[in-house]
Amino acid sequence: MKKMLLSIAFIMAVTCNFAQSKQELKLMISSLENRLEVLNSKFQSLERTVNSQDLEITNLKSKLAETQSNVLNLAGKVGEKTEVVPETKTASNKGRCKAITASGNQCSRDAQDGSEYCWQHVKTYDPKSTSTSGSVKSSTKSSSSGSATGSGRTIHTGPRGGKYYINSNGKKVYVK
Repeated sequence: MKKMLLSIAFIMAVTCNFAQSKQELKLMISSLENRLEVLNSKFQSLERTVNSQDLEITNLKSKLAETQSNVLNLAGKVGEKTEVVPETKTASNKGRCKAITASGNQCSRDAQDGSEYCWQHVKTYDPKSTSTSGSVKSSTKSSSSGSATGSGRTIHTGPRGGKYYINSNGKKVYVK
């Protein structure tokens, strides 16, 4: 019985402390209703904005398709009237140097016009070069023993057939 009276007293104390009056609840309900109206109006305005932007997107897509078709038509007309200009060798050969540096990486310079090599490697690699030092490829021949002499360098042939010479730093420099 004692426990029951204590529990009833505890429940009454808790409900009295946390109870809200009817007027407080009505004020809270009215403020929530006002907030709901404001949020609904914001939602409707955002919905109208989204709809107008959707319409604008569809209009822009149709204009884009129309413009693309006009460009294709004009390109076809221009293509009929003009001659095809053949590409020159100098423009197509322009690219990265194909030489392998002493560190074993590909050279990062641009190739010279009409050659596959840059200004530095055209003397060493390109047989068409007209430099005064001469070309290693054209001036040396490899023998069956794996080395040959010519223009001051000894060209060695490795076990897999690669040709190289030893530079002044003692590093292998591959010819091709």
